[in-house]
Amino acid sequence: MKDSKYEAVNLNEVVESQSNMTPIQKGKFYEMMKRINNLFVGKKGKWKGPKVSIELKSGAKLVQS
Repeated sequence: MKDSKYEAVNLNEVVESQSNMTPIQKGKFYEMMKRINNLFVGKKGKWKGPKVSIELKSGAKLVQS
């Protein structure tokens, strides 16, 4: 796969952009996001589990998402 540009997420901006949440919900959402913040630091990770083998259909194209 091709490299992508990874950027850290601004948690305050993400939380404040949630116009459908009440202030209490935003506070809880922010606390949850802080706990899992390592998922949004802007760096690629490395798979630490067992080796995985994926068979692609003939002519399949890889998609990064």
